[in-house]
Amino acid sequence: MDWNRRLAELPDFEFQRTYKLSKDAFARLCDRIRPRLVVDDRQAMRSSGSSISPELRLSMTLRYLAGGHYLDIMHLHQVKSHASFYKIIWHVVDVLIMELDDLAEFPIDDPAKLKTLSDGFYELSGQVVRGCVGALDGIAFKIHKPIQDDSMNPMAYWNRKGFFAIVCQAIRDADARFRWFTATAQGSCRDSTAWQMTALAGALKVAGLRLGCWIAADDAYGNSDYLLCPYPGRRLDIPEDSFNYFQSKCRITIERAFGILVARWQICENRGSAR
Repeated sequence: MDWNRRLAELPDFEFQRTYKLSKDAFARLCDRIRPRLVVDDRQAMRSSGSSISPELRLSMTLRYLAGGHYLDIMHLHQVKSHASFYKIIWHVVDVLIMELDDLAEFPIDDPAKLKTLSDGFYELSGQVVRGCVGALDGIAFKIHKPIQDDSMNPMAYWNRKGFFAIVCQAIRDADARFRWFTATAQGSCRDSTAWQMTALAGALKVAGLRLGCWIAADDAYGNSDYLLCPYPGRRLDIPEDSFNYFQSKCRITIERAFGILVARWQICENRGSAR
């Protein structure tokens, strides 16, 4: 496929709908990962004599993640081999993970960034809640049953929702932007277990958060020096009920972030709460 021709033919609105990114964002992302993709492209030319540009590699990957059918994507990009198609897709995904890994760092030791996060939730709560620097929750993403070569216990990935899954834990800010995430826990893990397995949870146990800072979570997690969960029960006194209202106002919007994620990248659409 001639990428320059496709770029010229697609209006900005259709490009955004197709790739879930603007043309400028696509170009910036492609330039960021280009060095790794160019090396891979040279290797492909030496082995097969064919060349697929970084733009086409990223185009195929984003269409696949956005929910496109692999046959339609292969035909559009004139890729004839199923093996080559999936090799390209997962290589680009690996490159994206390596290049964007710094986005998964929560600033537990950066006072300025923590203050910015806290200010965002302060405004979100109508200038009531102070100190909230993130909202934590988990989501289970459906996967194929692992084979024995990948896992000694494939059934450990069986989620209570009735499918094999990997559990993702994430923290978002007041603007529904993900500030930290990990997706390594087996599908059978509850949110609290999956969270305790993370490096961030371990770091917080040791160092904690700055005084007055906390992360909002639901009652699947449990309170700690850095996590605040709602009061249990329904018939609560006014102070406890008021706290639950504003704590929920900070916390529940991570569901919005998950909703945005799944709507944009429909490969994630078969999901459910990990709780």
